[in-house]
Amino acid sequence: GTNVMHANAGKQPEAAPDEILPLQRFRSTLGRGLYAALFIHLFFIVLFYARDVYVLICVNIVSVLIYVICIWFFAHGYNRLIITLVWVEVLVHAVVATVWLGWASGFHYYLIIFVPLIFANAARSIGNKITFSLLLGAVYVVLDYTMGSISPLSVLPPGSLNIMRYSNIVICLGLLG
Repeated sequence: GTNVMHANAGKQPEAAPDEILPLQRFRSTLGRGLYAALFIHLFFIVLFYARDVYVLICVNIVSVLIYVICIWFFAHGYNRLIITLVWVEVLVHAVVATVWLGWASGFHYYLIIFVPLIFANAARSIGNKITFSLLLGAVYVVLDYTMGSISPLSVLPPGSLNIMRYSNIVICLGLLG
C-alpha cells in the first residue's frame, strides 16, 4: 500500500545474492566517507574561525548538520537520499568557498573527487556516468572561468591561503585513497 511505498522511499532496493558483496563494500565506504566529511567540516569551522571568515563558518555548520542527518539516514538504509544530499552539499560548498576565497584556496578540488566515484558506481549506466561527468565538468569549467574574471569576496593572507589550499589537496587525496 501507500504506507509501504512511503516507508521505503529513497531506500536502496533489496540486493540479489551476487550483489551483496559490492553493496556491503559500497555501504562500508559510504559510512566511512560520511564520518570523514563530518570531521573535515568540523576542522574547517575551526580553521575559518581562526581566520574570521564567518560566512564559511556558517556554511560549514550547515554542512555538519547535513552529515549528521546523512549518518542517521545511513543507519536506516537511505543510500540514494544520502548520495543526493552529499552531491548537493559538496557542489554548493565547493562553489561558495571558491567564490568566497578564490581559486587558490583549492576548494574546487572537491569537485574532481566525484569523477572516479561516478565511474566506480556499478549501478549507473555508462550514459548516466557520461552525463554526470559532463555536467560536473561544465560546473568546474564555469567556476574556473568565473574565478578568472572576478576577485574573491574575502581575501586571506597568502600564508593562510596556502594552508587552505594544501589542506584541501591533502584531504582530497586522502578521500580518494
